[in-house]
Amino acid sequence: MKIVLLITGNRSKDSGVYVETFDSGDKIFYTYQNNVRLKDGAWQTGRGKYRIAGGTVKTKGLDRSDSYKHAGNADARSDYSCTGEYTLGASKGG
Repeated sequence: MKIVLLITGNRSKDSGVYVETFDSGDKIFYTYQNNVRLKDGAWQTGRGKYRIAGGTVKTKGLDRSDSYKHAGNADARSDYSCTGEYTLGASKGG
């Protein structure tokens, strides 16, 4: 996982790559951008965008981009809420 993080005052911005691995071993690679409001150094609320950047053989052609939002918890973790749909692109064969 690669993360780039910038914190200024009460705001944080980060971007990176997230890998989702299925039980079958197939993977989906996402790029994301995240904006968060901080209070006393703890995450409060935030929004972000993500997009599928690629995947392994069985997930090849899968496309999704959307936005999400999240809220910080007292235990310094964050709850995420994502909505959207996956679409499987047309096969590119010959």
